[in-house]
Amino acid sequence: KDDTKTTNEDLLHVEFQLNPLKKEDDEVRVDQRIVAKLLPVEVLYDAQTVDNIIGMFLPPKDVHLQKLTVAAASTLQELKTQTRAGLEHIVSQRKLLDLDV
Repeated sequence: KDDTKTTNEDLLHVEFQLNPLKKEDDEVRVDQRIVAKLLPVEVLYDAQTVDNIIGMFLPPKDVHLQKLTVAAASTLQELKTQTRAGLEHIVSQRKLLDLDV
């Protein structure tokens, strides 16, 4: 089987190209290209199983929501600082990405 071609048998096909050749319909040359194709999927599930999975993410009854809120706010502030620094670095690098999903 040729892995470079998408066939009807491929459930998920992902391509990543670094410094790809310019396509005819590209207005500018891009530094990276990601192409992702996914066939439709029908999912059958058991309601009790889904309820149990959701229950795993609920906090225990003895946990106070205020403590979670304070911890989340602190973590959010740290992420904001990291994200800002990351975005400034990305902007300074000026890479162009063509994302086709």
